[in-house]
Amino acid sequence: AALADRQQQFTLLPPLENPLQIEQRYMHHEVLFQFGRWEGAWEEGYLTDWLGVRTRYAWDCIKDGGYYKFVPSRRLECEFYDRIADQTEGTPPVVQGFLPPVDDEYPEYVDVLRSVVRSRGSNFVVMELGASYGTWGVRAVAAYRRLYPHGSYHFVGVESGLHRFRQMEQHVSANNVVNSTLIHGFVTGSSHLSPDGWKVTREESSYAVGEPEAVSLAQLLEPYDHVDYLDFDIQGAELDVFSELAAFEAISEKVYAVHIGTHSVGIHQQIRDLFVKSEWGMEMDLEHNPRMVQCDTKVTVTDPELYDWLQRDESCLTKTEQGPMYVRDGLLSFYNPRFAHLYE
Repeated sequence: AALADRQQQFTLLPPLENPLQIEQRYMHHEVLFQFGRWEGAWEEGYLTDWLGVRTRYAWDCIKDGGYYKFVPSRRLECEFYDRIADQTEGTPPVVQGFLPPVDDEYPEYVDVLRSVVRSRGSNFVVMELGASYGTWGVRAVAAYRRLYPHGSYHFVGVESGLHRFRQMEQHVSANNVVNSTLIHGFVTGSSHLSPDGWKVTREESSYAVGEPEAVSLAQLLEPYDHVDYLDFDIQGAELDVFSELAAFEAISEKVYAVHIGTHSVGIHQQIRDLFVKSEWGMEMDLEHNPRMVQCDTKVTVTDPELYDWLQRDESCLTKTEQGPMYVRDGLLSFYNPRFAHLYE
């Protein structure tokens, strides 16, 4: 069924669960309660989350895939789907969309939703660089449409891998994100661009696959008078981009809030210092796990029937307000002091 035809209903949210502390319950961040929880007919072949985002089951539920192995919310959503599928015969049941538990994606949900609220229903622009299949851009648009169903939005997604880029095209279509610009490319510093732009001058990008085009951050931002939320996950190239004066000036002029995945301890510290010295307001700082590779291979089996696949080595976990969390890549988020009126 088309997204527009699917039933939506706002409901109260149950307590926040942490899979590493199954006996403990936490309160969801207050911003989640403004969006309610999607409810509608279960759909074969698609995961449907609490915002109503439809994601193909096969993309996240590959048993040896990285999302399935290391991101609890992704695996638990797959298992949520499997339980319903096993019980379903005939007419699809009405279900509530999957609500995320505590893991290293939960803080980004909070970032995205705060950005949506701050837009106050004005034209909402979300840009996701290193977008995979458009995960956070589509989630942001879905959240915006729940809160401001008559508002205008635009999603810009940039992905270097050709396979993931094709998935992003499908994901955007499946979720009826009609106002979008999708680019098979990667973001780099302008020093790596040829004079006519959009062509890489070095042999290859460290994270590019399938002959994508290269673009600077300043070029990407140029057509827009503002960007509400900029999501960066460009696999180690983030410092190369942000350390360029033209790029940093562009985001300082136009971007309201930025969320950055960092891929080494050094990159995390340098980007944090760069934004703090420029007087951006820090909203999140979860440091990159220097033992990520070792921790990914260490899982302590406690109970074969109960979350036996989770990372439980305390030396691999980060303490947060919602209990222990396995943080792999670092996470930083900042808001722009030039637009402080949006946060009042």
